[in-house]
Amino acid sequence: MANRAAFGMLAAAAGLTLALIGATASAQDAYMDLGNYLLAPQPGTPAPSGGGNVAIVEQTGSNNTASITQNGAANRISETQIGDGNWVSYSVTGNSNTVDSLQVGNNNSATVALTGSNNTVLQTQMGNSLSYGLSSTVSGQTITVQQFSQR
Repeated sequence: MANRAAFGMLAAAAGLTLALIGATASAQDAYMDLGNYLLAPQPGTPAPSGGGNVAIVEQTGSNNTASITQNGAANRISETQIGDGNWVSYSVTGNSNTVDSLQVGNNNSATVALTGSNNTVLQTQMGNSLSYGLSSTVSGQTITVQQFSQR
């Protein structure tokens, strides 16, 4: 009789373990799906609706980092970094968005990723050892990059 009770408890414990493992896998799957949806939309996904957002970022000093993401239409980003070794990254998805960026100092870097149409970017960098990178998946963008070296 004692063996039968022990076997019953063991089977119940095994069932509980399997139930917990199944619940954990489901929670992880849901988290992964949510992460993929929010952070990495699949190519060919239409631009999200909404917009009219404004992001203003001002950083003074060295080795600052700014990463700005905007989705939708008619958004505006205004970013200024004053100092050396600063880095900024923009990700803009949608139509008719505007990015104005100013970096003053040495060893500064900027990267822009545009998806959508009729977006405008004005990037001004002043200093030495500057870098700029651009990824645009649609034509019809207005992009102005100005780099001024110090003497």
